Amino acid sequence: MLQEQLNEAIEQRKQASLAFQCITSIPNGLPHPDVTQQVRNASREYTEALQNVARIIRLRTEHIVTGLTLEDLEQRLKTSETQNHPQTLKERGEHTD
Repeated sequence: MLQEQLNEAIEQRKQASLAFQCITSIPNGLPHPDVTQQVRNASREYTEALQNVARIIRLRTEHIVTGLTLEDLEQRLKTSETQNHPQTLKERGEHTD
């Protein structure tokens, strides 16, 4: 299951990368603000896809190392992300720099 998720995430990252390359390499005649927004959107999609690949790799590695179930690992990851979120750190008085 994790391998399938990883394969799908890698494919999504590849597609997002290709979309970004297309937008940034070919002049398309659109007015400047439209192109800027397209680049932002493509960049955001690529970033999200790359973060998803990293998340699945972390889950897979933790599963191999600890032997925990996928459900336990996902819960652990959610807890970790919440605790390390910049807003949560700020609320606890910790620096986010």
